[in-house]
Amino acid sequence: MDIFFNKLILLILTVSTVLFILEVSGLLPQKISLWINRNKLTQTFELLKQLGIDVDRYKRASLELDTPTYFKKENLEEELRKELEKATLHENVGVGKITSQQSNTYIDVMSFSTNPVQAELYTRYLSTFWSRKLSERGAVRNASFDFIVTPKNGSPILGYEFAKLFKKPLALYNEEPKFSTGKNIFQKTFDFMGKEPKKGSVALLVDDSTTGGRKMVDAIDKLREQGYIVTDCLVLFEPTIKDARERLKRKDVELHSILKV
Repeated sequence: MDIFFNKLILLILTVSTVLFILEVSGLLPQKISLWINRNKLTQTFELLKQLGIDVDRYKRASLELDTPTYFKKENLEEELRKELEKATLHENVGVGKITSQQSNTYIDVMSFSTNPVQAELYTRYLSTFWSRKLSERGAVRNASFDFIVTPKNGSPILGYEFAKLFKKPLALYNEEPKFSTGKNIFQKTFDFMGKEPKKGSVALLVDDSTTGGRKMVDAIDKLREQGYIVTDCLVLFEPTIKDARERLKRKDVELHSILKV
């Protein structure tokens, strides 16, 4: 029995040594190298947690430093309010697709986003705000994300600019399926270039606003049905005529809005 265990240990050491040499020399296939390093990182994080070190705090701090900021964080609401005033229609309108409610103003971010300069400016407000939220302990459920999701009939240009800034893939959510048959369920509901995100990936919802939250809730349901994680929703402003925040909370999703209007 001792001979068997000695041979097993020798075999493990031999394989480990070969893998190490291949990785150092760059001859190890990328997928295998990533898998090994991912497991090493997981083990390191677990060890740090056992030592009583708040790993999440340091991860958030690192992500905060990597997140582009363009404005003073303490003046963000005031500056955005001035900017949104330019896009505000001061007239009585009905807001909401299913249950319409009257409002004496309408902030038309989508129209203003057709100007590339304006769309980029809105994105900078969102990025600065996201950086600020990362600095607040427990404010963001998932500090890192794998791809961006924006409703197609929301502000897709804003979602595009945000995805471009963060160098992340963008998926546009279609309320109506594009086709009724076929095996590619993800592409049936989302406009997405290339291979669909890996199951278990984290999606960050991004839009100009969320009125009643219906579009966001639908997108959350479709994403979760297909095995994706959704915990956070980021918008420029949150209309107070409807309580989308509570609706998203019931879906276990945190709404992050720069302004309430």
